[in-house]
Amino acid sequence: MKILLGLLYLLLSFEVGAEEVITSFHSKVLIERNGDIYVTETIDVIAENYNISRGIYRDFPTQYSGAWMTQKSVGFEVLSVTRNGQTEPFHTEEMSNGVRIYIGSANIYLPKGPHQYQIKYTTNKQLGYFEGYDEFYWNVTGNGWMFPILKASTHIQLPENGHQQVTDQHAWTGYQGQQEQHYKIKNNDEGVGFVTTQKLEPYQGLTIGIQFPKGIVNPEPFDLAVFLADNLLWLFSGLLFLFYLGFYFSAWYRFGRDPEKGVLVARFYPPKGLSPAAVHYIANEQTNSHTLTAALLSLATKGYISIVQLKKQYRLKLHKPKNTPALSKGEKALKARLFPGRSQQLIITKKYNRTLNTGKGKLFSTLKDEYQKKCFVDNRMYMLWGWLISLVVLFVGTLLLYQQNLTTTDLLILIISAGIGLVMALVFLMAAPILASLIILGLLASSYLELFQFMVDHQVWIYFVLFVLGLNMLFTFLLRAPTPFGRHIKDEIDGLKLYMKSAEEDRLDLLNPPDKTIEYYEQLLPYAIALGLENQWSEKFAAVINVQTPDSASSTTSYQPNWYQNQDNDNDFSDFSASHISHSLRKTVSAASVIPSASRSSSSGSYSSSSSGSSSSSYSSSSSSGSSGGGGGGGGGGGW
Repeated sequence: MKILLGLLYLLLSFEVGAEEVITSFHSKVLIERNGDIYVTETIDVIAENYNISRGIYRDFPTQYSGAWMTQKSVGFEVLSVTRNGQTEPFHTEEMSNGVRIYIGSANIYLPKGPHQYQIKYTTNKQLGYFEGYDEFYWNVTGNGWMFPILKASTHIQLPENGHQQVTDQHAWTGYQGQQEQHYKIKNNDEGVGFVTTQKLEPYQGLTIGIQFPKGIVNPEPFDLAVFLADNLLWLFSGLLFLFYLGFYFSAWYRFGRDPEKGVLVARFYPPKGLSPAAVHYIANEQTNSHTLTAALLSLATKGYISIVQLKKQYRLKLHKPKNTPALSKGEKALKARLFPGRSQQLIITKKYNRTLNTGKGKLFSTLKDEYQKKCFVDNRMYMLWGWLISLVVLFVGTLLLYQQNLTTTDLLILIISAGIGLVMALVFLMAAPILASLIILGLLASSYLELFQFMVDHQVWIYFVLFVLGLNMLFTFLLRAPTPFGRHIKDEIDGLKLYMKSAEEDRLDLLNPPDKTIEYYEQLLPYAIALGLENQWSEKFAAVINVQTPDSASSTTSYQPNWYQNQDNDNDFSDFSASHISHSLRKTVSAASVIPSASRSSSSGSYSSSSSGSSSSSYSSSSSSGSSGGGGGGGGGGGW
């Protein structure tokens, strides 16, 4: 009884440990003088009815990538299939980049044990023709087999004893792209041969390369019709991309070019009716914290508010000036929002201040309502069409890059899924930004290696996307242009800038500039801050704002405006400094007028794809240039 139990245990152990494996993979290759290739593959397998139940399948790529993302299709025809020397039924199915041969019958299961399959097929367009030599770069086994291969070998015959003239002979083993060389050369009188010296693990393969003098094989003539048929998508992509560039260039040339600049003349006053905030907006074509700072200082120099700098905060006090100087629409709107009702004071720190943010929003919207249409054209419709065309370019370009790995249906599903995911992510971010950001950050942290690998695997696609995105952003900027009126105002602003930063006083004196008085300095100081020229403007008036005292020839009293006080004892700038107040106040209002929110990040799903076919066409007479998985042939297989 114990002996029977022991034998049963050994039998079960053997069954559990049994492995489906390819014990031998031998490929006999006959190259005809016209370039046609006849291949006989003899594949010995051990079937255990796990994956190999009815038979095996063999994948063969028929689509290969060439230079400049062109495509080349090769011929492929199965001549015969046998199992254990007897004819075996088979059927083929088209794949995205080739053909799959199913060997066996759906209703018949294989007995367990060894089986020998022999597949005979013919193919063409697999040779490389180069200056000075021809080449056969061939993936013998393919790198897509799900089973280990204990031994792989190949024997290659060239026409008219061409094997005797082979000038270079190399092979590579390992996973796709690897350059391991676990093989030995096994030539004979009939041809050249290779045999592996180490087991190939699942998805490893054997690739070989031989070079021989020209004339042994007749080169196949270039067929333009075949090339066009193989590369309709490539041609469409190229024409679409040219149309995309042409559309943008035409739109820019017709509608986006700036009017010519006028003659630059120094101006001693800002354009009539323009506030400092408006000058900043028109000069920079945008609103930001500089715009708000210039508006606050304009209110201060006109006497409507005073600015008191305390430790880590500013206090704005409302006043009623005696002569009530005119305010622009934006300044009126800002003043009304900063001091609503009977409010007389506003404290600003670097923490969010709703009142300041409301005033900033009203100032910016008023400026845009007043000047955007009068001074600028953004050609928004052309921008929109350009972005829409770029989406089509991205779709077609992605299809071109991955046409061997993705069907059109796969790509459509991917894009639709990504679009739905993006909309859901945006809704989720708006509804619960903190929770959404934490979840996204967690996903990024848990999968950064996968993201990095995705970027490595798809770097060409990433560069393509970045290029299209950069082109869109460039023409979005270029299509914005000033109107003739806007160009005239910008010329006047440029003239004011020229005067403010010019050091050639003697030349400008000929133009009869105004006297340098404190009133003139204060009047234009907000404009100087709006243009980022407060230092140059203050230096122009150094002799006026630093007045010598009567009791000492070496002592001076610094200028102290009545609209600004510095009560921060820890601050080095106890005296007035235009540069300091501009920088410090701008940083404070910038921080205080931004709504606090969780940091936003985004993540997109990724997919991975692989192809058993290779796009490499040459190994360039060097063992370091070829790799496993390169060349023609290839594919892989499995059981069914």
